[in-house]
Amino acid sequence: MENLVGEALLGAVGIDAFLSPGPLRVTRQHREDAAALPKRMRRELRRFLAATEFPSDSPLPEFQYERALELLTDPAVGDAARIEEKIGSLDDMDVAVDFARAAGAAIAHLQGLLPKRARVGVLGPKPSSPSEQEISRFRRAYVTVQDPMTALVDLNEGALSTEQVRALEAVYPSLYEVLKREVFLGLTDLKAARPNYEMPRPRERQLERLLQSSTMNASLLKSMQDAFSAPDANQEPGAPLDMAAAKPDSPLRRIEAR
Repeated sequence: MENLVGEALLGAVGIDAFLSPGPLRVTRQHREDAAALPKRMRRELRRFLAATEFPSDSPLPEFQYERALELLTDPAVGDAARIEEKIGSLDDMDVAVDFARAAGAAIAHLQGLLPKRARVGVLGPKPSSPSEQEISRFRRAYVTVQDPMTALVDLNEGALSTEQVRALEAVYPSLYEVLKREVFLGLTDLKAARPNYEMPRPRERQLERLLQSSTMNASLLKSMQDAFSAPDANQEPGAPLDMAAAKPDSPLRRIEAR
């Protein structure tokens, strides 16, 4: 996966730290959390596949809209000097570049989602405040960029949103590939162990949302198993799906094309 290390480090440090003024402080704990992030995400996805019911909702992550707005609209947010200052604390230049690339994708994605603060009237644009619904949609994307594990927590609680999945795909594409591969492996294992396994429809809908597909049914499960040969024993867990190995009409091809 092209940028897994940089994405995982951003997921561990958080976009807030990159956007905030001052040097970026990357601790040993951050590095350990980054190294463990793909495994944690795979484990959380397996937990979702094994369960049949949704647990009670956990508290929402902390989010301050005005603070996020201030950080994302700072004219210096994309300044080259600021970026060099931020990645200067990373001693591995390849990791630093990958981290900066992931942070840049995060900033571009979130800036594109900022609720509009003006509406078009008869006499031209007029200042306006975003609605609670607009802020809520933005919050779901922002907290996912800040910590991609929140998407897996919400998946397990039946609350995964489209905004969260799009944030994963845009900012953490390599980690998103990890999740897609784990869906394939997890469902294959489930069907092998329990040939008559049927996923409850509410959970199926959440998985459809994660995969950005509306065809998560028994036929798709079988096609997913048929699309690939058994994983290479020497292949590192969490490696991206080999889409070139999929059959031309495989649903996995359609999912990847999205």
